[in-house]
Amino acid sequence: MSVLLTAPTRIAKMLLDASDTVVATYTEDEYDIDVIQRPAWVVFDSGGQFMQNEFSEGVAQWTESFNLELYGNSFGTGLQHESLLKVKNIVVDTVKYFLRNQQLQYEDRRGIEGQRFRALENVMHITLSREPVTLYDAPDKEDKVFGARMSLTVTCRLQIENSFY
Repeated sequence: MSVLLTAPTRIAKMLLDASDTVVATYTEDEYDIDVIQRPAWVVFDSGGQFMQNEFSEGVAQWTESFNLELYGNSFGTGLQHESLLKVKNIVVDTVKYFLRNQQLQYEDRRGIEGQRFRALENVMHITLSREPVTLYDAPDKEDKVFGARMSLTVTCRLQIENSFY
């Protein structure tokens, strides 16, 4: 079940690699919303589901789910349209990237890591969904930012040894 431990970091790297516009990515344990660089993605673990495969004895299947939140740059008067387009383009780039890499392969398109990473072990495929781009207004701040939310579900499969004592 190494996916549970390695997927959040891999997903964060993939989100950074997917769009030239994104300047940072964070996992839920590394970020502070008031001091993050933007535009940035934040990866949140949203749980998993584990089940025995009823058709194949000794095979387990599970899903791990992650919420992905994109925070764009704050903008001033007259820059709202440009900020909205920037966030929409990041979303499109991200969807394309994940569709090309259904087993969480890392392309290193931007040359950040200096190498590609192969698929994560036991990952069969991913499912990606998104919400509309939204304008966020922090009540205690004057900043407004466009952002987006996506959900990523990773489906895995593992051969389990049945041992009898």
